[in-house]
Amino acid sequence: MAAAALFLACTAHAAPPPTPTLKPGLWLLRMQPDDPAVAARLRELQARLKDAPPQLRQLAESMLQQQGAAWAGGDSVHLCLGAADLAGGGWTGAPRGGACTTTVTPGAGGARFHTRCTAPVPSDTEGEARFLDAEHYTLGTTTTVTTGSGTRTVRASGQASWLSAGCGELGR
Repeated sequence: MAAAALFLACTAHAAPPPTPTLKPGLWLLRMQPDDPAVAARLRELQARLKDAPPQLRQLAESMLQQQGAAWAGGDSVHLCLGAADLAGGGWTGAPRGGACTTTVTPGAGGARFHTRCTAPVPSDTEGEARFLDAEHYTLGTTTTVTTGSGTRTVRASGQASWLSAGCGELGR
């Protein structure tokens, strides 16, 4: 009897904490490339888009909105994530739709994921998330992109915060 009690006490402490259920709604995702040169190129691209003709900006905004996303400024995007999006790995920030597939492997307090996209640019992303609570998580990703000019690997880290239950204009 004493041995059974000792076994239960030891295994209770060894059990991993449960993964929190993320809240559906509007999220702010901030991702920062680990390479300063890549971060500078992204800032330059954002500046060019800001100064682009209105039709081009509207097209880019429309494409993001179809994905349930919108630029939030700087290195951040707003994501509208419903319960189905969250269950399917939408929290990874991967594009939605038939051109990308995401596989999630849950773990203690987080998850590992792999996203493969065939369009518009072929890419593979390996990542890991740590769910801090139902309203916050962190991400680390390594993405390999293949273009006509070769293959490039970009590492990034980020954090996400839940903003509200409603998604406003991003709601679907």
